[in-house]
Amino acid sequence: MRTNEMRDDHYYRLFFLLKKEYGFKVEKVTFIKRNVWLIYTTERIYVLKGYSSFKQAALQIIFMKSLKQIEFQAVPCLRTNTLSSGMIHFHYFYWVLQDYISSQIPFRFTSSKDRSDGLNLLEQYHHYSGRLLHHPFLYLHLPRYELYTKWLQRYERFLYFLPLIRQKIHAEEIEFILYSANLSLKNLTRFYHSFTDETNSIIHGDVASHNFLRTDDEKLYLIDYDLIAVAPKSIDYLQYAHRILPFLEWSFAELKKLPQMNEQLKKKWFLSALMFPADLLREWNVAMTKYLSEPRCLIRASEYTNSQFESRKQFVEEIYHMVR
Repeated sequence: MRTNEMRDDHYYRLFFLLKKEYGFKVEKVTFIKRNVWLIYTTERIYVLKGYSSFKQAALQIIFMKSLKQIEFQAVPCLRTNTLSSGMIHFHYFYWVLQDYISSQIPFRFTSSKDRSDGLNLLEQYHHYSGRLLHHPFLYLHLPRYELYTKWLQRYERFLYFLPLIRQKIHAEEIEFILYSANLSLKNLTRFYHSFTDETNSIIHGDVASHNFLRTDDEKLYLIDYDLIAVAPKSIDYLQYAHRILPFLEWSFAELKKLPQMNEQLKKKWFLSALMFPADLLREWNVAMTKYLSEPRCLIRASEYTNSQFESRKQFVEEIYHMVR
């Protein structure tokens, strides 16, 4: 866990504000990153999370509190009660306090049980989150998720870095990335109307394995709602599929065995989107941005591209025959 330095006067002011707003005595502060701190009190541990604007913090408070109120219990409990009291403006951020969830049982997509449990929890989440679209503040201020625009921008950024990337991986791998990205975007355009016709929900937006926490008593939580947006729930399932496919060795048959995925795999826009090399583009775009300060990120991106390359190619070809 990385610890950053903070001036003593900042510590004292933070302790004072926390005591004033919440009434507890702080014993220790541990920095996870710039806007995420662990707060140790005499009674328990809390997570203090900062947002760059009042609106972002307000969205988190209203959304997470509303989920609790309609009985979705797999969301962390917020201690910041209202917009007028409890929210702390300190150190360039608006801070929101929530309970720390102690998780001694790792949640991993390598486990078939965890993959299934994660999908079940995601299904439960969407059973509740869609109801909150009628909340005036959420409906007005939540961003709309634009899948095609987001992916086109990611692809164009990859093309910008392409001359340098060509020096790091084989020509066959480059050609496959370009081929699958173009194939996906082309077919996504063909079937995009069926995606936009789907009923909107409030998507989680980041269903990576680290956002699922399993407690010692086997309760599963879904955390980190920073990327919530208005979109069909299929977007969360699409991202989940992209996350777990490497652990299924890019097997369409294995993906289809998951009930929630089987429903999505009947849609041609969803199949088209599965061909998009979202993870590869993300890895290389990040690597090319950071390589001067972190040279090893290029090695990691290259190794990631090489892993399961043939399986991924077969997966894309299998889907292409379903949508052409």
